[in-house]
Amino acid sequence: MPKLPRYAHIGAPKAASKALQNHLFNAHPQLGHVGLGVGGPVGWATPELCRRLETDLRCMKPLLYDPKPVSAAWSAALDSVRTPQTKRVGLSYENLTITLPLDVDVTEKARRMKALLGETTKVVYVVREQRDLLRSGYAELLLNGLAVDFQTFIDNQLRAHVRSWISDLRYGAQLDLWQRTFGSENLLVVFQEELVSQPAQELNRIQRFLDVQPTVHTLPREHEGLSPLQLAVLLHMNQRMRHDFSDAHGSLIQGDRLAAHLDATWPE
Repeated sequence: MPKLPRYAHIGAPKAASKALQNHLFNAHPQLGHVGLGVGGPVGWATPELCRRLETDLRCMKPLLYDPKPVSAAWSAALDSVRTPQTKRVGLSYENLTITLPLDVDVTEKARRMKALLGETTKVVYVVREQRDLLRSGYAELLLNGLAVDFQTFIDNQLRAHVRSWISDLRYGAQLDLWQRTFGSENLLVVFQEELVSQPAQELNRIQRFLDVQPTVHTLPREHEGLSPLQLAVLLHMNQRMRHDFSDAHGSLIQGDRLAAHLDATWPE
């Protein structure tokens, strides 16, 4: 079969990623989507692809990284989602634009993605006002047991800015990286605020950019934000009954991907 053009939705985190995965990329009949959002909110098309992306591409240091098994898992996953109607194949992976503990840097992820998908891949990057994004990330961390207030969380991120993921919210540097990697003509920037306020218009932009028929016009919300009272109660409970899965710098727990890491074997 002829090789189909590729796409990649690269984030940013907390910027309507799950809604796009579930209601656009995995739902559009002309897109062959391998994940995330296949068979569940954080699913990949195959267990092997999950392992190779979540462990190898995302975390394995360059000294050990072998692109061949990643490419093999990618090709097999594409075959599993391709149909006669498919016009473009790809993925949605918000962790490509953020460096969490144990991750390789985003610049290394970009290099690996270019080698895997090809330099003509069309890239969709959804950005969100940084403070709102941080508040959303902070709320998720409270659910995971974080026991510091929002200002302390921000202060800790800034103190460790050379290693923390707050530096990944420098959108100018991100845009420069992805433009250099795939070309400015292959990068579409979407504002999350406009995606929420005028979904039909922004979804139309994305679909036309990917050269598929605009058939998706609505974007249901995946999460309702916590109220200030709920956040305050969570913080109080976390401080009184410690069950902290993250450190004071706000490391996001990745429990939904733990199986892929546990299943990984040492390279021979």
